[in-house]
Amino acid sequence: MFEPLGKLIKKSTARFSFSKEIVAVSVFNAVNKVLEKDFGQNLIKPLSFRDGVLSLKTSNPIISQEIQSRSQEIIDSINKELGDRMVLRIVFR
Repeated sequence: MFEPLGKLIKKSTARFSFSKEIVAVSVFNAVNKVLEKDFGQNLIKPLSFRDGVLSLKTSNPIISQEIQSRSQEIIDSINKELGDRMVLRIVFR
């Protein structure tokens, strides 16, 4: 059977020192895929991912407000895309 991407990433990268970077790239890819559906391309940029906290940047305050108001829905969609509960919170910079 198939195994969720998030679990495969954790298993395969646990033995390497660069596992955090691989996880961050996977999260960024999932973020781009999920947010592109609702907000279009290149309007939101993932900046960092650490300890379950995803930092995003956008130059449009209306989009920032929309993401904040729908943050739990967006977090759930990102985690579903990853196949694991990796993103716990979204912050803006």
